[in-house]
Amino acid sequence: MTKRPFSVLGSLKATVDEYGMAVFGVFGSRAYTIGMANLGLPDVIMTGGVTRELCEIIINNLVRQWKRDGVKYGDNLTLMQGKDGKPLKAHIRAVVVDETFCSDYVQQAVNFYSQYPGYRKTGEFMFAQLMWPDAEGKLPTEDGYLHAKFNQPIFKAVN
Repeated sequence: MTKRPFSVLGSLKATVDEYGMAVFGVFGSRAYTIGMANLGLPDVIMTGGVTRELCEIIINNLVRQWKRDGVKYGDNLTLMQGKDGKPLKAHIRAVVVDETFCSDYVQQAVNFYSQYPGYRKTGEFMFAQLMWPDAEGKLPTEDGYLHAKFNQPIFKAVN
């Protein structure tokens, strides 16, 4: 019996088929969803050196909210809590999905939707950026944010 080689896209497809989406982590620098378009929702990217496991928890919380309440952009105080149990502000916004964004940040999502076009219920390729606060509660778009320690690129927002 010949063993089939491991396929990243095949593994992602199996996960999307079972759970409705997959969270793909890239060496501690970012994590993003694949398969959300099959649910009619934008995929989500989170950057900044957060572990894949933590990204998965936060992203899954966001997806549950979106499935229940619809997609909402802007500040969100219900996704994360600090060590003291108080809510931490996250910010979600639709981002421009251009060639640079795709090749530099979400290439496996591009590959997945190219290989399995039936998983895109919407015509557009949509992504939302989930930004999280630094230790002082500041977002990357706010003055005083600790960029050196919590580097999160700020992707161009959809107008």
